[in-house]
Amino acid sequence: MSLKARMKDPGKPYIEIKNCLDINRDLDKVVEIHQIIDRRNNWYYKKVTDYENGSVIRYANKPLSDHTGHGATKINNVVDCKNYVEAI
Repeated sequence: MSLKARMKDPGKPYIEIKNCLDINRDLDKVVEIHQIIDRRNNWYYKKVTDYENGSVIRYANKPLSDHTGHGATKINNVVDCKNYVEAI
């Protein structure tokens, strides 16, 4: 069960909304995900809750520019990590 929506001009979407049920592999549980990425207003919101009992597993409500090191920007291997540390 999921709902995804994107609003975009030519190029990258400026708003992405996702509401869905998913399986968290680390916890081996069904979780409910509510996520909004608003590039025009530089905002990121994500709330992940346990579907069975409603407890919050992850919560983020912050400027999108502060949301780094996740998804495509995640450091995936030792070479990338070394280059990242050297760049700092």
